[in-house]
Amino acid sequence: MAKSRGVPLNNTIIARNWPDRIFSGVILILSIFIFIIIAYPLWFVLIASISNSDLVNLGKVTFYPRGIRFYGYQQIMKDARIWTGYLNTIIYVIGGTLLNIAVTMPAAYALSCRSFKYAVRLCFILSLPCSSTAVWFRCT
Repeated sequence: MAKSRGVPLNNTIIARNWPDRIFSGVILILSIFIFIIIAYPLWFVLIASISNSDLVNLGKVTFYPRGIRFYGYQQIMKDARIWTGYLNTIIYVIGGTLLNIAVTMPAAYALSCRSFKYAVRLCFILSLPCSSTAVWFRCT
């Protein structure tokens, strides 16, 4: 039997034979491919937003920005609705987080007590939004 390099895991050694190495290589290549498929459109949106719009429309912007301009960003930052949207987002995040903590902490404490006799009912009530969402998605 041929020796193979081992990978220590919890004080044990797992042998890495050639099928494992091939599988790891295929997974690595597939992961890189999926990353490129996801990352390139995001990169293109970013470089197209700062590139000259005429060059983007002609298809001359592919991998790096050309004719860098920030005109679009200047126009957006002048609009007061953007700042109102940012303020609303911050208020919703802070308010939603505080509300979530205010509801979750007492429920978690109550459910951690073994003497709480309504634990099953409370778990059922807390799981209703998840199950109703699952049913809604299944029906549509």
